[in-house]
Amino acid sequence: MKYFAGLIIAFLFSYSCLLSDTLTVAADGSKMFTSVTSAISVASNGDIISIFGEMPQEGGIGGIIINKSITLQGQGRGKTILYGDLITGAGNKNIITIYSGNSVTIKNISIADAGEMAIQCNGDLTMEYCEVRNADFRLVYIAGSLNMSNCYIHDGYNNTYGSGIYISSNNEEQNYINNSCISDCNGNGLIINANNLQTKTFVMNTTISGNSVSSFGGGGVINFGSILYLENCTISDNHGLSYAYGGGINLGSNSNSVTYLRNTIVAGNTGYSYYPDIYGYGTLISLGNNLIGDIGGVNFSTNTTGDRYGDTRNTTTPDAGAIESATAIDPLLGPLQNNGGLTLTHALLGGSPAIDNGANTDHEGNPVLYDQRNFKRTMTNFNVDIGAYEFSYGIPTLSEWAAIVLGGLMIVFGIVFIRKQLFA
Repeated sequence: MKYFAGLIIAFLFSYSCLLSDTLTVAADGSKMFTSVTSAISVASNGDIISIFGEMPQEGGIGGIIINKSITLQGQGRGKTILYGDLITGAGNKNIITIYSGNSVTIKNISIADAGEMAIQCNGDLTMEYCEVRNADFRLVYIAGSLNMSNCYIHDGYNNTYGSGIYISSNNEEQNYINNSCISDCNGNGLIINANNLQTKTFVMNTTISGNSVSSFGGGGVINFGSILYLENCTISDNHGLSYAYGGGINLGSNSNSVTYLRNTIVAGNTGYSYYPDIYGYGTLISLGNNLIGDIGGVNFSTNTTGDRYGDTRNTTTPDAGAIESATAIDPLLGPLQNNGGLTLTHALLGGSPAIDNGANTDHEGNPVLYDQRNFKRTMTNFNVDIGAYEFSYGIPTLSEWAAIVLGGLMIVFGIVFIRKQLFA
């Protein structure tokens, strides 16, 4: 009986594999197709298009048109690159356009130099281990849903707003951004423009840094009319230029926006007037253990246990378990750089008030086990750290332990060898 059950399982697995084809693409003619567009034209829903090497701009204004539920799979960031026409100046084109009604996965690919948008998605998009860089308008535009992990989104050039990730949805969508970095976008790092409190976006273990905006505010993040969760994030070194308020986060222009913070750093940003880190009329709700450099004139009456915040305008009364400072709090962060892992982070420097003052669980009570780099969180003094980066206290890594052991063995063998020579 077990024998026949095994045969049935093997048959079903083999049949499912037959239903999903893998089509290969390389511009040099060494694979099945020389363009992604030609591979899509013969693909069926569920197929995988495996792309090798560098690919030039394809198609018209929409670039590569995806009208099927498929997977685009590269050989790794920097190894597979889909280029646009930004450098050549051939026209204002997208690199990828996804039609509504389709679920598309893009992984292990760099997408670069878009004359318009790098990705315009009207369907459902999953992105894993990707890099999206250099777009003259927007890097990632979502009118459906987004599930992103371990991605590096940087250098969007829209001077007004929404050059990084722009989520525009009026449906009951849920969006996820995990273990990623959004940086150096001239026109907001992340904007949610939903006008629908049924739209929820969860940003976790993510760094948003080095972004700026010259209007609307929220150089790092702006939330118009949706529910936004920011957990275990670091939002720093973002800037509201000219008359843009709230360099870190703009809560929106009315109370229809709700932004939740938990175990998140919002500090070291700059903005117009008295609002360097946070500004707006939306609702800001603390879920505990946040570090905010300067709350400015924002009502932070929901501050709670574990919160640390600067209140230079004396607008908020600290709740039980919160710590308020009359001056702005310096989070003591290192520069945005490669500190290990797949995406850039701000390391916590020694003495940072974020160290050992975080929450050990997320808003649903699940344990917080890893930081943005997928490094294990450590509860040295009973608590993890605030933000996307976990401080290590100089604990050696496995490779460092190996080097220490090897060095010790070499010293021992050296001493033995010398003793033998001396007393031979």
